[in-house]
Amino acid sequence: MSIRIFLLPLLLLLSFSGYSQKKHYKVISLNVIPWFDSYSTVLQPTFEYSLNKSLSLGLSIEKGKFNIGEYNGVQVSDLKGWGIMPQFRYYPFTQRKPAPFGFFIGTHFRYRILEESYYSNVNVSTRGYSFDLGACLGYKIKADILNFEFLFGSGWGNGSFKTPNQRDLIDPILKSNLSSAEYYLRMEINVGIHFPQFRNEAKSSND
Repeated sequence: MSIRIFLLPLLLLLSFSGYSQKKHYKVISLNVIPWFDSYSTVLQPTFEYSLNKSLSLGLSIEKGKFNIGEYNGVQVSDLKGWGIMPQFRYYPFTQRKPAPFGFFIGTHFRYRILEESYYSNVNVSTRGYSFDLGACLGYKIKADILNFEFLFGSGWGNGSFKTPNQRDLIDPILKSNLSSAEYYLRMEINVGIHFPQFRNEAKSSND
């Protein structure tokens, strides 16, 4: 019997962030994202750059398994692929913590190229795509050379599989549903580390 884990996949997030006034913070983050399907594993490098004290732009590239299907304790299907996700964030409270730190509200557009594989009594492989437009809110804390980010959000989207295909041979319970709200949910915990040389440079610019 396999063990299902709630706080699942380790997502590696490379995030670079900065703020204006002639000084920049560069950040590397290790991201842990508990997707609702506990078997999902995704690698997600991200670039984030702040435009000013309140706004930032980001770009994420994701690759991995977005879903794994199991029947009677045996893995029988998976949904894998890659995606691209531009993001925009607004940090409203910037008197003490300019972007990219503090509370933020964000939006994103995500596009994925997918391949669904079913390998139980028959072998079925189908290509497809999905897209969603979403929103999120979160908080990023700076603690010396570290930063911690907590994010919750959701998207509204849909997708399609190429036809003709043999998806009618797949058990309906195990078919990937690209219109499900659960598929577009985002729950993330990010841990970031500042590059010491950039951090020291930013400090020295205030002297």
